[in-house]
Amino acid sequence: ADTGPGRTDLVRVITGTTPAVVEFAPRPDFGRAPVRITAKDDGLIVEGAQFPIALYAPGVSWRIDHDGVDDIAYATVHPTSEHPVVLELRCGTDSLAPADRPEAERRRTGEAEWTDWLNGLSLPETERRLVARSALTLRGLCTPTGGVMAAATTSLPEEIGGIRNWDYRYCWLRDGALTVQALVDLGSTVEADAFLDWVHRVVATLPGPELLKPLYSLRGTDLGPEEVIESLSGYAGSRPVRVGNLADHQVQLDVFGPVVELITHLAAARGTLADRDWDLVQEMAHAVARRWHEPDHGIWEERDEPRHRVY
Repeated sequence: ADTGPGRTDLVRVITGTTPAVVEFAPRPDFGRAPVRITAKDDGLIVEGAQFPIALYAPGVSWRIDHDGVDDIAYATVHPTSEHPVVLELRCGTDSLAPADRPEAERRRTGEAEWTDWLNGLSLPETERRLVARSALTLRGLCTPTGGVMAAATTSLPEEIGGIRNWDYRYCWLRDGALTVQALVDLGSTVEADAFLDWVHRVVATLPGPELLKPLYSLRGTDLGPEEVIESLSGYAGSRPVRVGNLADHQVQLDVFGPVVELITHLAAARGTLADRDWDLVQEMAHAVARRWHEPDHGIWEERDEPRHRVY
């Protein structure tokens, strides 16, 4: 649901005519903070996260249990064909006020935005549906800050049971540029403009463009320290589960190239080259001129001594 910055709503609609048991067990901060749940007239208030959380559920009666550390809320709901049960998880607010618009209208608005965007693309005839699904996924990783998530998850293993489980919920210069470039090639330039805005803001915080790191937070700031969450078993037993990414301390000298390549594609698509984008091209060229001779960690982000690489 479109709720403005700092707010996310997840709406679930339970349809049918069979009673259903709902278990609500929010575990913010990867289960490291004790959670308390308080029942109110129209839903639940969650305490323990770094941000307010509410579950808007009018007409639902809850039972709250405690597992020794955290609270869990249970309810039995009784949807009917005329009255489905609507549960609305609100992150970023503790308001249990009714929504401004009914769920069906909000759903139509949300679906229309994505459908209209997709209909504006130039999709190939070959594997059209697969390309459309990929495009929607890439756009879903583009955030309101202009930063592009490399992935929406952390610690999915490169191989089941392995230790190469990294946190990719950040914006890499390389990955972000390649993502929005793919959307430019399909006919959408809005995401590229927002990403280049983001790059400009990051560069503006540096003494020189040659000091660009490989990745930043979605807000364009430095990352905190990388942590291992020992209490989580990982996907299919693949440990460790990591939060943060040490690659932000690395030198990766290829990061300047994809930004220039993106600007090239954008200029070709538009037939014009914006002054600010040309400024960025020059800054990227200066960065390469100053540092091309240095060893680095490469696109593979090897956690080892820097070496000279060809890529």
